[in-house]
Amino acid sequence: MVEDKPLVSIIVPVYNVESYIRRCLESIATVIRKSDDREIEIICVDDGSDDNSGAICDEYALKYKNIKVYHNKNQGVSRARNFGLHKANGTYIAWCDSDDFLDEKWYEYVVYTLKSEDVDGVVIGYTKKYNNKEKNIVCETYGLCEQKEYIKLLSADDKIKSYLYIHILKKEILSKCKMDFNLNTYEDYDLLTQTSLLMRKIYIINKPLYYYTFRKSSITNTSKPEDLFNAMKIAKKRCEIYQLKGIPYSKAGYWKTIMIYCIKSAYDKQEYCRYKTCIEGLKNTMIDIALARKLNLKYKICLLMLMVFPRNLIGKMWGILK
Repeated sequence: MVEDKPLVSIIVPVYNVESYIRRCLESIATVIRKSDDREIEIICVDDGSDDNSGAICDEYALKYKNIKVYHNKNQGVSRARNFGLHKANGTYIAWCDSDDFLDEKWYEYVVYTLKSEDVDGVVIGYTKKYNNKEKNIVCETYGLCEQKEYIKLLSADDKIKSYLYIHILKKEILSKCKMDFNLNTYEDYDLLTQTSLLMRKIYIINKPLYYYTFRKSSITNTSKPEDLFNAMKIAKKRCEIYQLKGIPYSKAGYWKTIMIYCIKSAYDKQEYCRYKTCIEGLKNTMIDIALARKLNLKYKICLLMLMVFPRNLIGKMWGILK
């Protein structure tokens, strides 16, 4: 810490999550109790909730002076995150979605690393919670990672996903980037493309320190074909930026977005023309996709499925594969 400046600000965008927010704030309270008095700062941005989410945040702010709560009108998660970023005082910025929570060892691993290593950011693993099942997603690499290697891992979209909540980044770097408030999905992806170009030293912690709660009703999981088509554009733009700058990268992440769009739009008659165009594009790159080392087997099977099965069976087959 520099004088009274927190080491880390954790930004929590909040919207109608009264069933989850206590669990989230309790996990953050664990981090607060382990830290020095001004080491951790929590910024809760209530994005116009019409349930008890905002009141619960206020309740925790009364218990912990490190927690600050702001009540805004509803503008969407990107604007809530951006508002939190402007209010944050920490050297580093961490993120926690209000229906998720932090592992009890988050402080020991993340804060210790930020204190002991001069890095631009830290990447952690996470646990995906779905119904009563849990799946850990961690990178094989542990320790310091240079920019080129990090970009290869990020663009592969496998063990390091383009999720803000597994990235703890310097505020100085985030402040030089721009969030696109018009995006309904892949806003993390777009922002992390920008930050990756400014990061020189990254520390990877291959421990699942964040719990992501899969909800069928969340924005991510109810994305419309139009949003997913735009997501393909964002993924393509990442490839074009890296290629223009001569930075080695993987196309695996881009190929995944195409396949996901095809799966999600398989039943939509209005998407037929774009669907066929995407299928043709996949056909033209089948060999490259099949040989891609950074693309896991699930997506290679998905490619075969898209090539072989009729459109009306694609969704069902993907459900089995998942």
